[in-house]
Amino acid sequence: MRPVWAEINLENIKHNFREVKRLAQKSEPMPVIKANAYGHGAVEVAKALIKEGAKRFAVAIVDEGIKLREAGILEPILILGHTPPDDLERLLFYNLIPTIHHRDMALAYQDKLSQLKRNIICHLKIDTGMGRIGFWHDDLTSIAEVFTLKNIEVEGIYTHFARSDEKDLSFSRLQLERFNNLLSYLARQGITVKYRHAANSAAIMRLPEAHLDLVRPGIMLYGEYPSGDVPGGIADLRPALTLKAKVSQVKRVPAGFPVSYGSTYITKKSTLIVSLPLGYADGYFRLLSNRGVILLNGRRWPIAGRVCMDQLMVAVDEKEIVNPGDEAVLLGNQGKETITAMEVAGLIGTINYEVLTNISTRVPRIYV
Repeated sequence: MRPVWAEINLENIKHNFREVKRLAQKSEPMPVIKANAYGHGAVEVAKALIKEGAKRFAVAIVDEGIKLREAGILEPILILGHTPPDDLERLLFYNLIPTIHHRDMALAYQDKLSQLKRNIICHLKIDTGMGRIGFWHDDLTSIAEVFTLKNIEVEGIYTHFARSDEKDLSFSRLQLERFNNLLSYLARQGITVKYRHAANSAAIMRLPEAHLDLVRPGIMLYGEYPSGDVPGGIADLRPALTLKAKVSQVKRVPAGFPVSYGSTYITKKSTLIVSLPLGYADGYFRLLSNRGVILLNGRRWPIAGRVCMDQLMVAVDEKEIVNPGDEAVLLGNQGKETITAMEVAGLIGTINYEVLTNISTRVPRIYV
């Protein structure tokens, strides 16, 4: 096996799912396992969560749903993203649930389904302030029209919060008010919908009034808080991914020695330069050059020089005992030290979501 791998703790994911259920109470969780379960492995995560009682899942694109079906996952799968009408036959064949997000799309679906002499179950996406795909929340006529289309059964209706991970929840409450106003309008028209949903991870933790029929846990399933503005302690979340690599070579170099492309790192004293066999092609950001840290022998050591496509170098004290084959940690725990996805994200001006989903497919996932 390649001496680079991501250890995925499925027990931690199951624990986090139990935390979702505790917070959601009567609302049913619909785990979001798009982007290969945020880098953790969608098939394996789905199978683990089914054992914990998960009854349905959400992904972003049709291909993600197909992968789950081909792995034997039979539970309902909602496609959260855009699915063009010319992909309807695959949706039908694999029994996937699309999101319809504007009137022209609904009419195109109806035309295609009429030709195929088939019906489909869908969810409607409502834009209450995200500015992304979705019927505008006050486009009442278009939304109600979808319920009249004979080949389309609207099983669910949902919205998505733009700022539920911020300290100020006023905009999220405005979005929820807009969504509830729409639901009230539909009810007055005699239209009922089986599944109403709005709450992402941040709203699961902070906006219980948004839980409705379903909740959509994403990042919290994998043991991460949505942002630093979401107060800790609301949920007992356990990170599930540890990124590891084995030392490939150790060199003792003198002071004044240049390291990596561009010689941007120059040693100030006699130093051990430790090479690890992973780089930005594995999802370890080049932006971490001369900025990131790794764990080795239970201590933190800095990245030395530019991160390469397939390798990176670390500066270690010359008195440290390090040998080829020793285990380094780039995300996760070693000894008493921890490097979190949130910490890495903060170093390069991004979010923990991107850190996790950026770990490439050429990094093997090992399930523990």
